Amino acid sequence: MRQSAARHVAAAAAATVALLLWGMAFWMLVYEHVGVYSTVLPGAAEATAALQSAGAQTGTYFWPWPRNTPQTMELFLEGHRQGPFFKISYVAEGIDPQNPIKMVWGSIHHFVVAGCAAGMLWLTGPLESAAHRFGLVMLAGFLGTIWAQIGDPIWYHLPWDFSVGIVVYDGVSWVLLAGILAAILGPTEPSADNGQSRV
Repeated sequence: MRQSAARHVAAAAAATVALLLWGMAFWMLVYEHVGVYSTVLPGAAEATAALQSAGAQTGTYFWPWPRNTPQTMELFLEGHRQGPFFKISYVAEGIDPQNPIKMVWGSIHHFVVAGCAAGMLWLTGPLESAAHRFGLVMLAGFLGTIWAQIGDPIWYHLPWDFSVGIVVYDGVSWVLLAGILAAILGPTEPSADNGQSRV
């Protein structure tokens, strides 16, 4: 018998709390040790002033780009061969990083991810083995992580340190999520009225 929706929601909520606590620990204590944002940008104030004076708008930029004409393609190739080339995400307007709404949206984000993973286990039906449930969620998680995080170093030749650090963060996140869901969403005994499993 499939477990109740309430149990899946409770499992997703428990996983959400674990993900939030891990996120706080990672971004306060761990990130520098795994190479995420560990280098201070030389001349950061001057670079910021140059972007502001140039009128850069909020967005994500890659340089050299574009490559839609023979001339821009040549600039793109030479920029990569000689360096430097870079990708930046730039926000022109200010925002309060301690705004409580940020935590609300972050919690919703984690809950949606945990809910999707719980929903995946619901779709598979009750799995007798906790290791099977754990492995299924881990496999799905690493599938997404590898797809999302490893592309930049491969396709855009960007440094590996940031991507590897985020893979560490994601990996621990998936271990926590998979472990909690595997423990809470175990197999359910068939109902006593007919002794058979129901969908």
